[in-house]
Order: sequence, then C-alpha cells, then structure tokens
Amino acid sequence: MKKKDIIAIVILLIILIAIIVGVVWYCSSNSISNMESTSSNVEIEEESKEEEKNEVENEEIKEKNVVEEKKQEPVQESTVTGQEEQESNAESNANSNNGKTDEEKVIEIAKKEWGTEDGVSFNIENKEGKIYTIAVRSTSSTQVYAWYRINAETGNVEE
Repeated sequence: MKKKDIIAIVILLIILIAIIVGVVWYCSSNSISNMESTSSNVEIEEESKEEEKNEVENEEIKEKNVVEEKKQEPVQESTVTGQEEQESNAESNANSNNGKTDEEKVIEIAKKEWGTEDGVSFNIENKEGKIYTIAVRSTSSTQVYAWYRINAETGNVEE
C-alpha cells in the first residue's frame, strides 16, 4: 500500500471515531436531560400530592370544627306545665327588660368564674327554681372539669 492510502485510512478512522464519540455524547446528554425532567416531573407530582393531602386535611379540620361547634351548643330540653309555665313566662318578662335570660346570665357568670372558653363548653345540667347547675366540659370529650351552682337572681356561685 502506498503512503497516501495509509494516511487516507487513518483519517477515515479518526473521522469515524469522532462520529461515534459525538453520537455517544449526544445520547448521554439527552438521557441526562430526560432524567432531570423526569425527576422534576416526579417532584412536581409529589408537591401536587402534598398539596392535595393538605387540602384534604384542611377540609377534615373544618368539618371537625363544625362538628365541635355543634357539640358545644348546649342542648336544653324542657317541658313546662302549669305553674312552672307561669313562672317561666314571668321570668321571661322580667328578663326581657334587661335583654338576657336567666340561662344566659348564669352561663356568663360560669364563664367568668372559669376564666377561659378555650377547649371547654358550658352546659346547663339542672335547674331548681332560680338555681342553675352548670357543667364545664371538655369539647374534645365528655369529661366535666368543674360544676357550678349559680343563683340567677343574686349571682352567687358555689363550686
């Protein structure tokens, strides 16, 4: 072989190696960028799932708060007949002058005695004439923290 042929073959080999190296480099750079975009897509999906989870938790908390508020509303059932009905009507008329019922007054007094309304509810448990028995209960359970006997006329409190 002539010298020219050998040089031509070497040049062709160099060009062929350069092409192979270029193709390998191009493919590897594409796969790296694909991996980066895939990992960023995974991160976006994880963030999206986390946001959905937070929204669900927020909705559950709101629903729980609504349920707790409903639990906090004292259930007052009474059947009034005869003389008791007349006394009740007289109470209502007397209290309409100052705008508050005896029940509202004794609940306010109990709240002042207890000091805070955080995590507790105030329920009228019993009534004997003008003396009301108030229970201070946990809003998260039915546990009674304190009992108050309050005279609606005088405002006297017995614990």
